[in-house]
Amino acid sequence: MTSAILFDQWQLRPGEEEFTVMRVTVEGLADGRQVRHVWHLHHAYDPVTGISSMARTTGTTCTGVAEAILDGTWTKQGVSPGEIVGRDQAAFDRIIGHLGDRGIRLRHETVAVE
Repeated sequence: MTSAILFDQWQLRPGEEEFTVMRVTVEGLADGRQVRHVWHLHHAYDPVTGISSMARTTGTTCTGVAEAILDGTWTKQGVSPGEIVGRDQAAFDRIIGHLGDRGIRLRHETVAVE
């Protein structure tokens, strides 16, 4: 029902710029203290390439994972959801670096939780 009502609103109008926004929040213990890590992504359509922001952010993540497999950074076999790959610091750093090298940057902040 919601998609039927909002579908027209989700369509870009001529001249509207497309962008991708994401925020990931994780809380847990670090050195015996409760902390919150927050990653922010805002990536806008690049008229030079003509590739949508969503295509760039998702596709570039996929190629980052493929390169991590090819160079031996990620060696686990089978299906590996992102939350599992992200637990491996080397794989995480490799993929985030791959994104950054291609202009897709995530801002990270760490906050102590009281």
